[in-house]
Amino acid sequence: MADVLADDEVLYRRVVRSYLPADGDPPSNLAFRPNREDTDGISFYRAKHRTPVEIATPSRGGAESQFVGVLRAGDVRAIVGELIVDPADPGHVTAPQLNWNNRRDQIQEEWQVRLGTEACKEVVDPSETPPRRVWQQ
Repeated sequence: MADVLADDEVLYRRVVRSYLPADGDPPSNLAFRPNREDTDGISFYRAKHRTPVEIATPSRGGAESQFVGVLRAGDVRAIVGELIVDPADPGHVTAPQLNWNNRRDQIQEEWQVRLGTEACKEVVDPSETPPRRVWQQ
């Protein structure tokens, strides 16, 4: 049986600390820009399977922990269309239409901005206990 991703389900997205402006503006579009490994789409993580601390931990040996953006699946889906739950890891979700190969197309660049300004509801710093909200829509 497939694990259905409901519109009201909470998703997390790793946000590099420098991608959150200090002036209170929403996360930079760079927080939602695909990197070289995102050939199958940018990644989100399901809150029912992961904690913000797990998401903030550097995945590729980075030096510092990162912030975590909090989004609703329905808001992300309204911007980028399809979201795919990884059958091998139901805590991992990809947005295949927003990937490394098309990251500079005009519509994908617009999606990157909209994910930060419309879909991201808050950003937390999970290095503190409890996680401290550092930005909220």
